[in-house]
Amino acid sequence: RPRHRGHTDVDRPGLGTPLPCPFNSSGAPNCACNEGFSGSLVWRNSAWNGTCSVIPCPSNSSGLPCKCNFGYSGSLVASATNYSGSCSLVDCPSNALGAPMCSCEEFYNGNLTWSGTEWNGTCIVSNSVRSMSAGASITCAVSANRRIKCWGYTSWGMMGVVASGNILNPTTAAFIPSITNAAVVNSGSTFSCALLTTSSLVCWGSNSYGQTGLNTSLGSSVTTPFQALSNVTQ
Repeated sequence: RPRHRGHTDVDRPGLGTPLPCPFNSSGAPNCACNEGFSGSLVWRNSAWNGTCSVIPCPSNSSGLPCKCNFGYSGSLVASATNYSGSCSLVDCPSNALGAPMCSCEEFYNGNLTWSGTEWNGTCIVSNSVRSMSAGASITCAVSANRRIKCWGYTSWGMMGVVASGNILNPTTAAFIPSITNAAVVNSGSTFSCALLTTSSLVCWGSNSYGQTGLNTSLGSSVTTPFQALSNVTQ
């Protein structure tokens, strides 16, 4: 009897000798685009035809397939054409700064690890303070990496930065941005001076009697540290 003419076994995916799936697809013999890729694959003329293209990752995610970036959490689900879901920034733990790469802030030590969805660990007060000085209404400290922050009464530029309202907690005080190489700090009643590793002396705060060294501005305040002397040894 005459044989029916049509597809042979090797013309059908899964029969005969399976051919490798195209790039970015898998699941032979019935190849399909991998997760995170989209496209159309058709078996025709004894071969797979078509391509699989990368589906762009949503905001704050990366990889193939897409996952939320370090410091972000969320749920991402890949469909045949796109991703659904989103990745949100996870706040740093108490006394830590720098999201998404959280680390313990100055004057705190600790070990923070990212689980993939949350931060684990704590930041505790460090003993790594190079120098500290307290005046009548202000306290200043030099951190282990030679930066300075002050807290207390904020008038007359005594923080070394623009501030308002009394700063009652050193963890909320801002570092003085212009000082990154302090050796020691000393605070008076309403002003402070710091000796730098370059042997320069800088001062800030009330200048009512010229105590900051800015002798042309008596009765004013110096918010940004002013270099009063150089070549200071002690």
